[in-house]
Amino acid sequence: MKFNYLRLFLRNLRRQKLFAAINLLGLTVSMVSTILIYIYVRHEFSYDSFHAHADRIFRVNQTFIWGENDNHQFASTGPGVAYALREELPEAELITSVHTPGSYLVSYQGVNAEVVNEETRVLAADTNFFRMFNFPFVEGDPQSALRQAQGIVLTASSARKYFGDVNPMGKLLRFTQREKEETFEVTGVIKDLPSNTYFQFDMMMSLRGFGLERRSWSWVWTQLETYIRFAPGTDLDNTKAKLAVIPRKHAEVSLQRAMNVSYEEYIKSGKKWELFLQPVTRIHLPDELVYNRLNDSGNLMVMYALIGAAIFIILLSCINFVNLTTAQFTRRIGEVGIRKVLGISKMQLGIDHWLEALTFCSCALLLSFGITEMVLPGFNLLIGKPLTLSLFGDNNLWLAALALVLGMSILSGSYPAYYLSSFHPVEALRGLKRKNREGWSLRNILVVFQFSISLFLLIATAVVFDQLNYVSRVDLGFDRENLLVIKHVENIRSGDDFTKAAAQMAGVLSTSRSTSSPPLIYGGDSFTAEGTNGVTLPINYTS
Repeated sequence: MKFNYLRLFLRNLRRQKLFAAINLLGLTVSMVSTILIYIYVRHEFSYDSFHAHADRIFRVNQTFIWGENDNHQFASTGPGVAYALREELPEAELITSVHTPGSYLVSYQGVNAEVVNEETRVLAADTNFFRMFNFPFVEGDPQSALRQAQGIVLTASSARKYFGDVNPMGKLLRFTQREKEETFEVTGVIKDLPSNTYFQFDMMMSLRGFGLERRSWSWVWTQLETYIRFAPGTDLDNTKAKLAVIPRKHAEVSLQRAMNVSYEEYIKSGKKWELFLQPVTRIHLPDELVYNRLNDSGNLMVMYALIGAAIFIILLSCINFVNLTTAQFTRRIGEVGIRKVLGISKMQLGIDHWLEALTFCSCALLLSFGITEMVLPGFNLLIGKPLTLSLFGDNNLWLAALALVLGMSILSGSYPAYYLSSFHPVEALRGLKRKNREGWSLRNILVVFQFSISLFLLIATAVVFDQLNYVSRVDLGFDRENLLVIKHVENIRSGDDFTKAAAQMAGVLSTSRSTSSPPLIYGGDSFTAEGTNGVTLPINYTS
């Protein structure tokens, strides 16, 4: 029976090559799009889930204390927060702090030549960082790698950049920042970081060299991110209740020294100071806006929009399959009549037509895997992520693919199977067209629905394209043509000499220096006119 079904299926394909090609193309394109969206969305939701005990690791956020009427969470905390947490939360297994010291000019004097690079992905952390977060070590010990004040841990790529194939352990690197020079000893090498981690760095310094002990009282030097790993079975509701009273108990000294106000006066002025727990696995895709310090977050709504787009694409391809299949009914009525006369039951006939849809979807899946592999490099270039399609060893991918094929075959094959199997043998043998108003009205509904989804996706694409064009053409208040921005000039030993030398180059009309590159402004200051409240203004200092 199954052999006869397969022979019948292949015969129908030979008779209707164009119909089969269009159906297969539609299903394949939709599956390629869906697989790409699945790979990307899964990658975005997987951030930092690979750490051991990731479900017990949280970042401590606080109220954004530097803005007026801004209740968003702020990931930056002062050194005093970690000290207070160690004192107040015995359920905390590990607490670690991470700092962003800025960019450096890094050099290494090799045997034949000096290697010099600007390093912008530099972080600093205490000794607990590599105990809490599982970044595999190639050289060194994660327990002690950051114990030395002038120690530094490199990624494998950074180590090769400076030392080639030579073992970098114990080698010295010279770091220059704002004309200040320091020497760091390589105390560890880790594997290159995966793309699905919030902690993107090439070099990790020891936080011991930044003198945080002198700032242990400060809650307003908000230059750190603080992380906690709780003991198993910790009651988070109880912990959150403890967090609610910690600022009142410990921030008083900091407010008195930095702002000359008490905590009560600070709260009575209408401001808040609260601590929050954010799971490390939700930092990249937070439920609400959080001002991060180490890295940017993704957008949860964009992920939901992509999932919705994938569902729409699948529905479009299924509706297209249904419409094309029902359009071919008149050519298959005779076949249905003969098979019914030969004793094929209505259920068996329906199953055969559903198997036809399943076969189409299975073939489309195999094709889509091959096409996805071909287009994935270009897709990665577009989104800036090194995504991969792991066909072997990725059980989740195969489960998702199986669900996709079964779902699409059910959606695509159910109505055609029902409609064809419902013909009476006499009607089918006479070749009569069945006047099924309900059936044809369903086709019309599907056509309208298909057109509506297509129109919606086209309009949405046009809106996004128009917004991107607007961003590229918007007037920033200065002429962008023939303008070159060189970042981090302050790390050069003499920034003034560099600017003067650049001004002497052929073709250079003028030079200038600024604390940040327009239109971005990272600095600010407070101004108070007599008899008025002070205001904070963003400021760029230029020369």
